Amino acid sequence: MPKVYGKPAVASWEPDRLDVFIRSKARTLVYAFNHFGVEGAVDMGGALGSDPVAVTRGPGRLDVFARGDDFRCLHWAWDQTLGRMVELPPLPGLLGTDPAPAVLELDEMGHYLKKKSQPLWIWKAWDRASGQLVDWECGSRDKATCERLIERLTRWRTRLSCTDDYAVYDVLPVGQRYSGKNETHGIERDNARQRHWLARFRRRSIVVSKTKRMVDVSLALFSSFTGTTGLTIAYLC
Repeated sequence: MPKVYGKPAVASWEPDRLDVFIRSKARTLVYAFNHFGVEGAVDMGGALGSDPVAVTRGPGRLDVFARGDDFRCLHWAWDQTLGRMVELPPLPGLLGTDPAPAVLELDEMGHYLKKKSQPLWIWKAWDRASGQLVDWECGSRDKATCERLIERLTRWRTRLSCTDDYAVYDVLPVGQRYSGKNETHGIERDNARQRHWLARFRRRSIVVSKTKRMVDVSLALFSSFTGTTGLTIAYLC
């Protein structure tokens, strides 16, 4: 096994399987694995200028990225036909920072305007890496509202979106959605904090939202003071 430089990247899409990616002394990508007790290591080449990052989107889906010496985003992926990792063409553009796969958690929160007979659903996107609410869309609990949010999220180049089992999320690209409550804990906590700090979003409250603009402004304020930025939520009290 070559000497490790920097931080290794680790991924696993099933039990008893472990895929590890390392930057070697020669700045190449080394792929080390343990598949059901079978171990090995392969030098994948490349000229890495950063530590690799790895993300799996489910069985048979594994992608690895790194910044090259020429600042391009190098890309390797698991080839299900060949049963091994292969090098793919670099992604378009140049990187100013080290790559990091964007994983977003999506959820919809029930709300209303003036009275409960006028429901307003808040569709939210929460970034798992930063702990930040990155975008939201207010409207009905329907496909059209969901699609408006997802269209704006394309600029994040999201590798994986984690949602619940609601069928409307089928509008997400195949292979880029994980469906299950076990991967939406982050945005559920964000929903709880939002209801705690902003009275208008509580299920039982004498504070009501009169207009959609009031909801948008409240969400913008909440987003600005939460996450991993170090700002305190106390200012919202």
